[in-house]
Amino acid sequence: GTSRDQPVDLALSHSFGFGGHNAVLAFRSCPTEPVREPAAPAP
Repeated sequence: GTSRDQPVDLALSHSFGFGGHNAVLAFRSCPTEPVREPAAPAP
């Protein structure tokens, strides 16, 4: 196999332990520009 560069937006890490000590971590890339929601109209 040949390696190739790919953009990564999401990564998961699973860890399964003895006695039910299990964990899953999820990491997602942040947008480069802040997302702004429109302001609510004044009453």
